[in-house]
Amino acid sequence: MVGYNNTAGYHLWDPQARRLFYARDVVFEEGAGHWSRAPAGGELEMAGDTEADPLLHAPVTSKSDNADLPPAGEAEGDAVPEPDVSDVTTVAPRRSTRSHVPSTALQDSRASQADEAAAKAAREPWAMGTGKPRKKTRANVASSIQSTPVPQSYQEAMEHPEVWMEPMQKEYASLVGRETWVLVDKPPGANVVDCKWVYAVKYSTEGEVIKWKARLVAKGFQQIAGVDFFETYAGVVRYESLRMLFAIAVEDPGWFMWAMDVVSAYLNADMKETVYMRQPPGFTVPGQEDKVCRMLKSLYGFMQSGRNWSDDLDEKLSLMQWVRSRADPAVRLRITDSGKSIMAVYTDDIRGLSTTAAAADEAQAGVKAAYEVTDVPRTSVSLGMAIEYNQDAGTLSISSRAYLERVLDRYGMSNCNPKSTPLPVGTPIMASKEPLSDHEREFMADKPYREAVGSIQHAANTTRPDLAFSAGRLATCVANPRPEHWKAAQHVLAYVKGTLDYKITYTRGGGTGIKPIGWMDSDFASDLETRRSTSGEVFMMSGGPVSWSSKRQATVALSTVEAEYVSLTRSAKQAVWMYSFLAELQMSQERPAILYCDNTGAAALAKDAKGHARVKHIDIREHYIRERVAAGDIEVQRVESTGNLADIFTKALPRDAHLALVRALGLTD
Repeated sequence: MVGYNNTAGYHLWDPQARRLFYARDVVFEEGAGHWSRAPAGGELEMAGDTEADPLLHAPVTSKSDNADLPPAGEAEGDAVPEPDVSDVTTVAPRRSTRSHVPSTALQDSRASQADEAAAKAAREPWAMGTGKPRKKTRANVASSIQSTPVPQSYQEAMEHPEVWMEPMQKEYASLVGRETWVLVDKPPGANVVDCKWVYAVKYSTEGEVIKWKARLVAKGFQQIAGVDFFETYAGVVRYESLRMLFAIAVEDPGWFMWAMDVVSAYLNADMKETVYMRQPPGFTVPGQEDKVCRMLKSLYGFMQSGRNWSDDLDEKLSLMQWVRSRADPAVRLRITDSGKSIMAVYTDDIRGLSTTAAAADEAQAGVKAAYEVTDVPRTSVSLGMAIEYNQDAGTLSISSRAYLERVLDRYGMSNCNPKSTPLPVGTPIMASKEPLSDHEREFMADKPYREAVGSIQHAANTTRPDLAFSAGRLATCVANPRPEHWKAAQHVLAYVKGTLDYKITYTRGGGTGIKPIGWMDSDFASDLETRRSTSGEVFMMSGGPVSWSSKRQATVALSTVEAEYVSLTRSAKQAVWMYSFLAELQMSQERPAILYCDNTGAAALAKDAKGHARVKHIDIREHYIRERVAAGDIEVQRVESTGNLADIFTKALPRDAHLALVRALGLTD
């Protein structure tokens, strides 16, 4: 390898064929001797220290950024023409006068050379030069698997059976052991659903591979509504609820935090309807190839499986005296003689808090009696968030570095130059209904714009409030993305590259403790297509943000006062919800809730109806803020624009202003 290509490929030199070529998939043979290995004399001879080979300096014709690269080992037909070297004067090799240091690659390869020496002593064929390839194992292919895409089908997985066959066999054995289905003859006219294998890699908080996973899922989109399924809704804990629980855990050192993961959660629930599925790819029972699976359990992928699991969990937890929250039904409260416990559930991921160790043990024991679970360390990865909890120091941090590194790698931005802000100031991002030109269509053909926006949006929803505005703007263009939209998405990813270590930290005694304090803001008619304004809000607890939003308003505002007033109403609704949630957890906070606003007119309008002629057209629902202020639930206070934390959710800011608000929000690196 002699370098990198701009299209995420490798620039390679074939010394035998004497040609340069590009390739994407490259296997590095670390066990082989490195070209920079020192000779007996102790001096390293570097390839770049000779001038005898003109091909090393031959010009390379670069292919278009949109062109497909050839597979590994295949040279491009027009990349490097065979040069005429008849007129080249051979120059004697020039020895470098520089002092040489072994390269990193050389140092790294010595460990592999030691392994090879041991293998030779054991006379293993791959090390004896017999031509037989080294036996593939999960360990010696781990590095190459991490650099290649996760397989999207059973056929792709079979390109690396040494990695993926074991997880599939384990999953299949688990399904059979749980009596997930029974093989039957296909009933006449029955709708038989296909299934597929889905593969994933689980990472640690440091981004290291923990295990390879394979899961069999049904193609639920083939089901017929009203025949194969009926109810489908299954709620999960809201991210803001989870972050509020993190802030609560930090504020009181007496809280015990615990976490569990339910093994094959959906399979604990019976399938209520009569549903048929084809046998799994690669695991058809010999002699019964024509039979189909009549489902007894709620396999992943079926439309009703999530609902069935939610009902089963709720039934069992209710028997254990867990009471569901009305504010967030995925959060439950349990009070016994041992103490108080709070549980939050996201599908099969359970997070809990208890006031005593005995209450924590009781809560976990009850769940373990009902389901097979695995204990999860308090410092772990949950929903893409790396959680770091220091109970003694009174801090809890959540971040997404490992997740974002994979995002950058997926979209070819791992080696980009970092940007200082998510979006340039004054750059309009407008959705367009105009059809793309041929050139634009060709440019966007291989650009995964929707996937990139979704990846950014997930980070913005979990641990990166500084990405909320840019993610929202990019999301308005997913229906008809254009080249300028893709470049804007790349700009956001370049900003992510420079801020990978950003994390939210909740601190004991930080801010106003667990009393939520809100900031709200609005721009005016920033959407140049619809002329609607953007509302932004953020609520802080224990020195860190727990709830934030950047959202385009539903109607056109006729003035800045109206835009801010509409935003105030939206923030008031969120404040009332948060206070109700805390009250259900028996952590009622003193009212009124404080909302900071930088618009004097909107703050005054929230208190009374003066200037009726200017606001009589405003929808009745937007006057909710006035009712809450009159009831004493909300108090609107004036804040200077430069100190409004919500400003970052309504517009792109210059670097210094952006960084100041990032720090004020409690984001640290």
